[in-house]
Amino acid sequence: MKKLFTLMSGLLFCTLLFAQGGVDFQHLTYSEALEKAKAENKLVFIDCYTTWCGPCKHMAEVVFPQEKAGEFFNPRFVCVKFDMEKGEGKELGKKLGVPAYPTFVIVRPDGTIQHRIVGGGDLDGFIERIQLGLNEKTNLLYLTEKYNSGKMKKTEMAVYYRVLNDAYDSKTAGKVLEELKEKMTKKDRMKAEFWSLFEMGNSVPGSDDFNFILANYPIFVKNVGKEKVDGFIYDNYSNVLVRYISGAKPNNTPDVATLKKEIEGLQIDRKNQLLNACVIADLVSKKDAAKVVELMEEQAETMVFEDFVNFFIAQYPLKEKMTKEMYGRILTVAEKMNARAEGSDQKKYMDAVMDMLKKKKHIGVYFEDLTFDQALEKAKINRQMLFVDCYTSWCGPCKYMTSKIFPQEKVGDYLNRFICVKYDMEKEEGIELAKRFGVVAYPTFLLIDMNGNVRHKVVGGGEADPFIKRIEEAFDENKATGVLEAKYKAGNREHSFLVNYLQMLVATYGKNADIIANELFQSLSDEEKVAKEYWFLYTNTKLSPEGSAIYDYLLNNREKFAQSLGEDVVNQYFFNLYNNRLDKVLNARPGSIKVDSVDRLKKEIIALKLVDDKVLLAKTAIARAFWSGNQNQLLLLVEKGVKIIPSEQFPISLAYQVKDNLTSAQLNRWVKVCETVIANCKYSGMAKRMQGILDYLKKK
Repeated sequence: MKKLFTLMSGLLFCTLLFAQGGVDFQHLTYSEALEKAKAENKLVFIDCYTTWCGPCKHMAEVVFPQEKAGEFFNPRFVCVKFDMEKGEGKELGKKLGVPAYPTFVIVRPDGTIQHRIVGGGDLDGFIERIQLGLNEKTNLLYLTEKYNSGKMKKTEMAVYYRVLNDAYDSKTAGKVLEELKEKMTKKDRMKAEFWSLFEMGNSVPGSDDFNFILANYPIFVKNVGKEKVDGFIYDNYSNVLVRYISGAKPNNTPDVATLKKEIEGLQIDRKNQLLNACVIADLVSKKDAAKVVELMEEQAETMVFEDFVNFFIAQYPLKEKMTKEMYGRILTVAEKMNARAEGSDQKKYMDAVMDMLKKKKHIGVYFEDLTFDQALEKAKINRQMLFVDCYTSWCGPCKYMTSKIFPQEKVGDYLNRFICVKYDMEKEEGIELAKRFGVVAYPTFLLIDMNGNVRHKVVGGGEADPFIKRIEEAFDENKATGVLEAKYKAGNREHSFLVNYLQMLVATYGKNADIIANELFQSLSDEEKVAKEYWFLYTNTKLSPEGSAIYDYLLNNREKFAQSLGEDVVNQYFFNLYNNRLDKVLNARPGSIKVDSVDRLKKEIIALKLVDDKVLLAKTAIARAFWSGNQNQLLLLVEKGVKIIPSEQFPISLAYQVKDNLTSAQLNRWVKVCETVIANCKYSGMAKRMQGILDYLKKK
């Protein structure tokens, strides 16, 4: 059942954490390790790993930290480890003949390689493999020399075959196996000394080797032992059935009906559990999710742990047929099973199962009540990412996401693959999180990996489907904000990359966008600076603030841009730019604008010779009169400007600011101006807002 439990642990992304006190890996060079081993009369144990290798991490984080591992390795070895892609590891990999990762090498103090093992596993099995390397008659070096001498016995060849497989030398292993098979009799095959050949081979149900074991079951039980033979038969049937239950169609294996017939004739323990697995596999093939859940409920009080695991696996291929109500019923069974869980492994597994089922049955996003540290710790254990909703109590879009988007079933079904948490950025730990992750706009949504690094940042909400699509960008190496930032820090300065990175920074209110934009700008040729693909540098004021090199270049090279992009494009941009600036001037705080700054804007507008400069100059004149405080002049220019400036762009809000200083006659003239603007306004929403200003003036 160990293989089955390993499979489910993978499906749940669960990593079991063990207490410290394990293998003592020392910080030594290879030569220092050899010297120390000689002085202490030990061998050298070398862990050859890489940072990206999953099995390497499993050994480092799960196996080697166990106390039992330390008790075995530390008295026997000087233990060292080397990253095969860094420093001394690069050359050491060649010297030690490292074919894959992880590789573990046992070396004598004189530098002779005694044994090599490729691949990790659970601690007990790994120690058993290491013990072969310690034994003077079963280590790789001894057996290779014995084989080359031509005097190897059949039992030694069986051990050598196993050791060669451990060393990842499949070519030699295949040769040894063929030679061994030619020498073996039928009687030999049933001896305990050769049982490992079945364990290492492809002895799955339906194969010749597996059928040979079934046909000679009594003899194998006598020679090998009933517990070992029964366990082997059970595990192999179970593994095939689990694949059927998970929705796979194993190649070269009997169908479920044939497996059931074979199992019915077995004399092994736990036969009924295999038959129960056959029933579940058959229901999965029929896509009968309702019957699977019903059968699970019927067996809730009596099922053993392995039965529950099979039932739980079945919900994966049946997910299209599963309902929220069904997941709730499975959760009820899981809670009963959890009460009977034996040992910490089963308990941790059931906790993970129940956590998953709570999300599955929940409609909408399942936000968990966890501190950030608690959420991050859970992410590490489950190997998941965090989805963090960064909100404030006053933010309208935040409230919309909470009340309208997150309760939707499809949004929950997508986001509940993550550990979802939410924090008010203006309260408690949210204040510090806002600083830590650079949250400056709301709502902001963070995808954070299990190491606490931002994988992706999304600013602003939206409707369900577009929002999900934006979150999905976290898995795109060219769009994930955290990935782009890491590439920039690593030195990527390709123009196409910087363009992508800058657009991300603008979208997420990232820091230093103007600095990076200038870095890109300075690296461009004169021809590139006026090209269409870099026009965004000039049209975003965050990237090219007034007075920057980018802004000045645009201002001084208007004709070049017009030739490259077209006069209309450039003219429209400058019009919008100065129109927005004039609006800011007209709506600025009292006393914050000087008249000479308005005069400077006018001078720049005249120099640009824009098609619609009459509109801009009219607004400039109004702004100058307003900030000089001349009410009569302002009113005259407003009455003149209403004939020039489109109603949608007219600074009607000035009426609010001057209302307290108007005479009755001036007030009436302002009312007529407002009425004219409203009458000519093309957009009803804007006209309605303008009407509010007019109504206020009339009350005055």
